[in-house]
Amino acid sequence: MQLLKNAHLLILVVFAIGIILSMSSDDVYSADRFIVSIPGDRLLSVLNENNRISEYSVMISAGRVYSVMKIPADWVVKVEEHPETPSLMAHASHGAGYLGANALRNGVFTEFLVVESKPKDWGQFEIRVRFTIDIFMEENPQYIIIEKKDILIVPIKP
Repeated sequence: MQLLKNAHLLILVVFAIGIILSMSSDDVYSADRFIVSIPGDRLLSVLNENNRISEYSVMISAGRVYSVMKIPADWVVKVEEHPETPSLMAHASHGAGYLGANALRNGVFTEFLVVESKPKDWGQFEIRVRFTIDIFMEENPQYIIIEKKDILIVPIKP
């Protein structure tokens, strides 16, 4: 009898796992999507011929990175969905890939990312981007954080 109960429990667990795995991420999140752009003026104000962006990270709460639309040449991008780490981390794989003022003027951070907010019961959707600025001949980089209010977030119409 005990064996029969265990078999029923096992079947139920396998069935539940099957249902969960069959759901696509779109079914799980079913929320709004947005195209993200970083206005270049804030970054251009600190970049000159001796400063370059060497990495950036995007932190999202109550949402996730849906897709990365622009990846600069010679950059490595990692997207994670973990509450204690940034949602996206990107860095130049070597010095030649660092981004200067020309990259910003050419729109490298214009419509570079699509994010998705989770349903309201997950909390308030927030996003911020932290840039690491390497300064020529200096050991310590400078960090610039762009908050949600300074990020251009445009809804994608269904």
